[in-house]
Amino acid sequence: MKSGLFGGLLILVVAGWCRGDSAADRLLNKPDDWFRSEAGQIALANILSWQSPQGAWPKGKSTVDQQYAGERDKLKGTFDNAATTGELRVLARGFRLTGDPAYKTAFLAGLDHILQAQYENGGWPQYYPPSQGYHGHITFNDNSMVRLLRLLLDATDPSQADFALLDGARRSRAEEAIERGIDCIVRCQIVVVGELQVWCAQHDKRTLEPAVGRSY
Repeated sequence: MKSGLFGGLLILVVAGWCRGDSAADRLLNKPDDWFRSEAGQIALANILSWQSPQGAWPKGKSTVDQQYAGERDKLKGTFDNAATTGELRVLARGFRLTGDPAYKTAFLAGLDHILQAQYENGGWPQYYPPSQGYHGHITFNDNSMVRLLRLLLDATDPSQADFALLDGARRSRAEEAIERGIDCIVRCQIVVVGELQVWCAQHDKRTLEPAVGRSY
């Protein structure tokens, strides 16, 4: 297990932050005072409005620029296309800088959703609960797996002040999720002519074999 853990950590380091370029991610470049400003409070309120009942955020939506005006029950969150992780990072920082309990509540709901969505083998689907189609496969494309693991790694790092809101029980669950997730990455690596080579965009949630996604 230790060799697999080292290999998986190396993968995460090589992958870098993998924050992507979502609107929520870009807010992390703002100075601390901005989070306390009127503009910051509006953006954070907008983010809260887009959180699905399960705890995640939809993809392809500007979750920071405008309030969600539809029925909340119809919101469908995902881990695909840089969704959810950026919003959670912003909320964690917002809580640290303002103390607004709504940010903490939303962050913990999102983190709980991520932990619940992880398969026993360590992988994550594109969204949870997963469909019977390709969305239920373990998803590497769009850095989905790596972004989730990077978030959990930061959330369990005592030096990361934004995540001091995490309680001991959740921290322990997150640490276990990291270990299982990295082990899953290692076990998904494809062997070609007897040598470990690459990964596919998606892997079967049960067998870990390469899985077919959408066809164009």
